[in-house]
Amino acid sequence: LNPLLQNPYMAIHPPMMYIGYVGFAIPFAFGMAALITKRLDDEWIHISRKLSLIPWVFLSAGLILGGLWAYEELGWGGYWAWDPVENAGLLPWITGTAFLHSIRIQERRDMLKIWNMVLVILTFLLTIIGTFLTRSGIVESVHSFAQSNIGYYFFTFIVIATLVSFGFLIARLKYLKSEHQLESLLSKEFAFLLNNWILLGAAFFVLIATIFPSLSAWLIGEKITVGPKFFNTWMVPIGLTILFLSGFAPLVSWKKTPIPVLFRQFFFPSISFIITLIVIIFLDSDHLLSAFTFALCVFVVAGIIQEYYQGIKIKKKTKDINVFDAIIGLIVKGKRRYVGYIIHFGIALMFLGFAGNSYNHEIEMPLKPGQKATVKDYIITYHEMTTHESPHKVEFSAKLSVQKENQSEIRTIFPQKWLYRGQEEQMTTEVVIQSSLFEDLYVVLASFSDQSDIVNFKFIINPLVSWVWIGTLVLILGTIILLWPERSRNIASKLKDL
Repeated sequence: LNPLLQNPYMAIHPPMMYIGYVGFAIPFAFGMAALITKRLDDEWIHISRKLSLIPWVFLSAGLILGGLWAYEELGWGGYWAWDPVENAGLLPWITGTAFLHSIRIQERRDMLKIWNMVLVILTFLLTIIGTFLTRSGIVESVHSFAQSNIGYYFFTFIVIATLVSFGFLIARLKYLKSEHQLESLLSKEFAFLLNNWILLGAAFFVLIATIFPSLSAWLIGEKITVGPKFFNTWMVPIGLTILFLSGFAPLVSWKKTPIPVLFRQFFFPSISFIITLIVIIFLDSDHLLSAFTFALCVFVVAGIIQEYYQGIKIKKKTKDINVFDAIIGLIVKGKRRYVGYIIHFGIALMFLGFAGNSYNHEIEMPLKPGQKATVKDYIITYHEMTTHESPHKVEFSAKLSVQKENQSEIRTIFPQKWLYRGQEEQMTTEVVIQSSLFEDLYVVLASFSDQSDIVNFKFIINPLVSWVWIGTLVLILGTIILLWPERSRNIASKLKDL
């Protein structure tokens, strides 16, 4: 096994992604069956909802495990670089997210029937396109699979699947007319429709940008590369819009939101947003985009707190129960609504971690034994380099001590490089990460030489990275609760009266 892949996260990441990819074939099959048989009522949607949540949560876990692997194993200090293979996994996740939101409108208002069929078809096709990108060699990636002629078969299948699925969709359009129309821009229906457009636009942008180097080489004979900066320039505002909608949609009503209700619903979240933005800008005016992101996270969380507070207040008014029982009652009786808020809370925590990336501090420094380096409020002392040999590899290990200013605790760390023996010797970087809720100290043994006692180190301060992982755990936990069978245990019947 490639030394870079000898990591616990990479042992779990591929099966997670595989289940996510394969799992989206099931709702697609139900959608196609509905089109073929003209049974285009809500039955296929009811069946597909949970069958879509399962691959969606596996894909979510797979993507974040890939990010953890990159963060710990590649030694560059990041967890996402818009690599083509990373994007291949992200694409069906984006459209799958849109589908899971959009089906709610069909169930509740009998709207967006065409949208739902388009989204379930696109999600399935993007799983095949992702596999095609990974295996065909059409894009270059540091962790793509070996190239083979299997790409031709996948391309043929993509063409056939696209023609057949959209052919049936076009033939059945008259059976997919909505019973109701959009009545107001200040409604859940509009929020979900806008969410569909934004997510679909994001998926289209990522797909085109991913294959653009290959397209440019084919069309003009010159490969034009597209780097992370280009992706971030466009995807950051798209991501912030999605974050805003995750806080906006729960606060508006179905059909139409009266102005007094709108004012009442948005007052607390909006005040929270404004205060947070003013305070952060006052403390640091150099990172306005991050300040805006933090404020949006607070807006989303404030809206969630308000929704729970209002639900608890109604429960306690109608029944003599405590707060904890009221929360359990809300989740049991209004599972999709209140557990959905938990998932949105996880998304807000992840964006909190994303925003911290703007405050990264990185420095490379050569050190001799006994020399110290000051990285923000860390004092790091280099002591010595040692070598350990085993039958499979040679381990080069640097001994460092780390002390935070105004603290007495001293920690000893050992960033390493491993040289694997074999036909082609390969050097891997084993980083040391000291994590906290506020920041990570990321230490890399960059380079060294047998002819000198000087060792080059890379020190990176990554603020708030832990919240990306914590937010993902909250998202996964919320999805598991949402998937939990409602009547499979006696406890559900005991709680339903709450």
